[in-house]
Amino acid sequence: VSSNLGLDDDLEWLDKLELRYDGNMKSKAIDLNMTASLNEDDLVEMNMYMDEDKIQFKMPDLSDYVLRYDVVDLEDMLGNTSFLDMTEMNSKFADAIPDSKQLKKVTDKYIGIFVDNINDVERSSDEVSAEDITVKATKLTATITGEELLDIQKRILEQIPEDEELKDIIINGYDAYSEYANVSNLGNGLYGVSSSTGEEVYDSFIESVEEELSDLEDSEASDKTIEYSLWLSGKNVIAKEIVVDDESVLDYRAPMKGSDIGVDFTMGSDYNFVRFSGSGQKKGSNITGDFVLEADGQEINITSNKFDLKGIENGNVDMDLEFGMDSYEDYTVGMKLSGDDKKSVLSVELLEDGDNLFTVNMTANIDSGNVPKELDGEELDANDDSDIEEYISDLDIEGFKESLEDTDLPDDYISILDNVQ
Repeated sequence: VSSNLGLDDDLEWLDKLELRYDGNMKSKAIDLNMTASLNEDDLVEMNMYMDEDKIQFKMPDLSDYVLRYDVVDLEDMLGNTSFLDMTEMNSKFADAIPDSKQLKKVTDKYIGIFVDNINDVERSSDEVSAEDITVKATKLTATITGEELLDIQKRILEQIPEDEELKDIIINGYDAYSEYANVSNLGNGLYGVSSSTGEEVYDSFIESVEEELSDLEDSEASDKTIEYSLWLSGKNVIAKEIVVDDESVLDYRAPMKGSDIGVDFTMGSDYNFVRFSGSGQKKGSNITGDFVLEADGQEINITSNKFDLKGIENGNVDMDLEFGMDSYEDYTVGMKLSGDDKKSVLSVELLEDGDNLFTVNMTANIDSGNVPKELDGEELDANDDSDIEEYISDLDIEGFKESLEDTDLPDDYISILDNVQ
């Protein structure tokens, strides 16, 4: 396997790697307890505490000392970046991103304007097919002329300055991004993120909308014709297609017969397209089946053993997928992910002909209710050379090597520790 994957090591010793960490985060402080393990045997434990003033780090298997890093020194070294600030900003940035309900409310508004101004709609009986699944459907096709499209553009642009939901999304989103960019050193004048507020960006956006609206008043209608088709099975939309000047630019079909579902989605031109196709079953909000993603001449085979659509909408991930490529036909990568914003479990495994070669697991559990605790032990200053010398000389390398020798880690890797002291 190692030669096929371009690796020097034979990896026969590797069955399962795992990283587990849990901790607490509250009031600009966080503590973390991490354990790395190999083939069910713990390799090393690491403890960390952070607040606005310091970072403490400890490896109990090697030393009773606690290394202390002053935040000011770290910020000078890393360019004024604070991990806690970054953590807080990541949370703010995530909160500023509109959820699916907010986005649906805004997009429905403009889709409504689009649909309400379509006059020529043809209704017919048709069939929708994908992956050997065919169902009868009602086809609705709207033909939109250049003149109608021009009128729709005007109505949408007229609505934007009155849209309070869109205003909040732009202002809150930009303010969060601006603060995030400055904290993470992406600011400093790049794209104006350090010099503009969300209000100013929104005002500039509205000015451009009004200019575009003014330009449209003097514009002539395009000669292009757009056909937008929907296929309905009962009240459910099971297919969509957009055709511009007789060329399909988007084609989506997902017919269902009982719990069986076929999917064929293509976007782009004949020469540059993305396609997702396959078949499976949909029971409740869970989808299982075999699918193929095609792009840039490459194909990725995807098997869904579990994919909870409703859970994702509610912020709870629960999926079990396998990925493969024809160029590595004997190998697949399995991925299982479950959890929410507080606790998550990720498992990635490499399989050969369906047999597990090795697995990498990561379990995260962060509690925002408990107060983080500083680490126990005598502190040494990580910026003091004499303290660093004391820390290194105190490391129990031999004891740590002995504990590692009881695991499946090869001696070649363990001997690397001989270079530490």
